[in-house]
Amino acid sequence: HERTLSVEVFFMDLAGNLDSCTTLLQVVDEDSVCVGTVIFGNLNGFVKSRKDIYMQGVNVELHDANPLMRQTNEGGYYSFSRMPLGGSYSVRPIHDVEHLNGVTTNDIVQIQRHILGLKEFSDPLKFIAADANNSGSVTTSDIVEIRKLILGKIDRFTKNQSWRFIQSDYKFIDPLDPLSEIWDNDFKVEKLNGNHYGNYTGIKIGDIDDSNRPNGFAGNATSRSQLKHRIFLEDQTLEPGKVVDVDIVIPYSANLEGIQAAFQIDPMIGTILEVTIPEFSALTTDHIGDKFLNKGVLLTSWIASPANQNDLKLRLKLQVNRAIKLSDILTLNHDILASEAYVQDKDVHQLLLEFNQSNA
Repeated sequence: HERTLSVEVFFMDLAGNLDSCTTLLQVVDEDSVCVGTVIFGNLNGFVKSRKDIYMQGVNVELHDANPLMRQTNEGGYYSFSRMPLGGSYSVRPIHDVEHLNGVTTNDIVQIQRHILGLKEFSDPLKFIAADANNSGSVTTSDIVEIRKLILGKIDRFTKNQSWRFIQSDYKFIDPLDPLSEIWDNDFKVEKLNGNHYGNYTGIKIGDIDDSNRPNGFAGNATSRSQLKHRIFLEDQTLEPGKVVDVDIVIPYSANLEGIQAAFQIDPMIGTILEVTIPEFSALTTDHIGDKFLNKGVLLTSWIASPANQNDLKLRLKLQVNRAIKLSDILTLNHDILASEAYVQDKDVHQLLLEFNQSNA
């Protein structure tokens, strides 16, 4: 006889600091003190992220003659209890929600570094996260897929789920070539003879740096980096009804590996009539997204190309309904997309707009 429970254990050190963790408590009746014949067993386990954060709300499916489903609790624990002994069972977690959770242009930068051999992946789970199109390889096609998601051109990965799961104790034959292996997502029990335990690690697809929030995505977080990267613009007074071109230029820098931003015009005051890419710009139409243009927001996601050393140039054709300074109407919308710059060998920089007031 045995019984397994999920319990929370609390710890306190001599200084009074308190912490806790969730674990399994197994009670075993080795001497058969408890009467009765055991005819059931349990299938239990934990689901955690790559950062060992317990994942709540993950659907866990049990497949047998009568399929069942459970959701992990706040401790990442699932349990299928009182399953008849002798049965054949397989367990599989599924969490196909919030595809954009944790996915930024910084992940694209890391994939490009890997492809170019500048900083190749050493963690096998990063290969899986980078294979956004589920092709079994990491290529520029994955970069294209992830960029489309960031820019709102797609709202989910077209050939992959948001999360993939692997049994936590799985050992890759070649950790530097994990995509060549076919690993089993299912935890299988051919003939249940007691309690069995299957733990899983969740891999957020597209999120190479594992910056996701596994227990709930509340939109793109504003970058809190102390490092700043500034875009300088000439301020000007916009006249009502007059159409003006506003050029946004980010000078080429050999150390700048990528940027992402959401340029915002207050839709109650002005309208973005047109977006164009000036000649000799490192940007292309593949780097901009107009999903929220009716709300005055233009999305951008760009990574550097060794073959293109041009400045990043973007032209907005604007019209306003009252006289206003450009600096009072053009901002960065951090809620839709965290405004960030990625500089070689440095942490993520917060992207800022700054206006030269001399000619305003």
